[in-house]
Amino acid sequence: MLITGGGGAGSEMLWKLWKDKYNLFFADEVISKIHPSIPYSRRIVVPKGSEPDFIDRVFLIVKEFSIDLIISQVDEELLAIASNLDSLAPTISLTPQATFVELFLDKYASGLSLSANRIQEPETRLLGPTTLFENVPLLIKPRFGRGSRNIFKVNNVNEFDSLRAYLSTFQEEFVCQNMIEGKEYSVQMLATMSGALRSIVPVLINSKIGSTTSGRICNNELIIGICEEFHSKYSPKGTYNIQLMLESASKTPHIFEVNPRVSTTMCLGVFGGVDPIEIFLQSDGSTSRKMVQDDIALQRYWGNYIFESVQP
Repeated sequence: MLITGGGGAGSEMLWKLWKDKYNLFFADEVISKIHPSIPYSRRIVVPKGSEPDFIDRVFLIVKEFSIDLIISQVDEELLAIASNLDSLAPTISLTPQATFVELFLDKYASGLSLSANRIQEPETRLLGPTTLFENVPLLIKPRFGRGSRNIFKVNNVNEFDSLRAYLSTFQEEFVCQNMIEGKEYSVQMLATMSGALRSIVPVLINSKIGSTTSGRICNNELIIGICEEFHSKYSPKGTYNIQLMLESASKTPHIFEVNPRVSTTMCLGVFGGVDPIEIFLQSDGSTSRKMVQDDIALQRYWGNYIFESVQP
């Protein structure tokens, strides 16, 4: 198995949980970012997902290391992998189908799609020179790319006008979303190769710095309900992630982002007995759902490693 984005926060735990079950390799553009507990013999260098030679390198890795399955944790890689699954065969991937990936990498188009499907979302709209502040606090973030980068909060018209002028100097587009006050959830959605939903793993986030640093399993019925509704509308295969806010005042869940990939909190579900690979490969027609018990918690800490010399 090849796990890309190997320098991510979840790789160390996936290695602990899976090293005796699967033959694992971790890929990253800088292999020194990969946790020291993962042997160098299991680390592979890949170009950035946005580079034109990325997929060619993946083809070579798949052949050289006899990779059966790819798990990508990197947004920039997803469309290249999803669009080349036929060419990669018999290697398979947990990445959902290309149409789903393309839609949900675009935060504006996906917001319109959620609204059209009557799924509650925080009124996503493009930020442009004529966009007006509507007297509600806003989150402003890039239309494309990772949700943890270049996120801005504005509370009044002066902040909004200043930020809009500043962001007009950027080459990328931005979207606005109404800021929802409440509890944030990161939900792993696990489906088979045919798109049959087999598990929902809701993580209540206590804190995050880009990715989640502290969270726990919380099987909130409102969160599970809107996630089931989402899946019934789009039927993606594989594993993906839904990010939501459960509004404090109305107790209404709002989907503010969908990541068409695994998230770093996938390790919580794996620890709790939900294996996305086993689910993906299910073909017995079972309709049973696997759940993870409440209050299994994740806490991430800084680690310091000092070496005598640069590792090969």
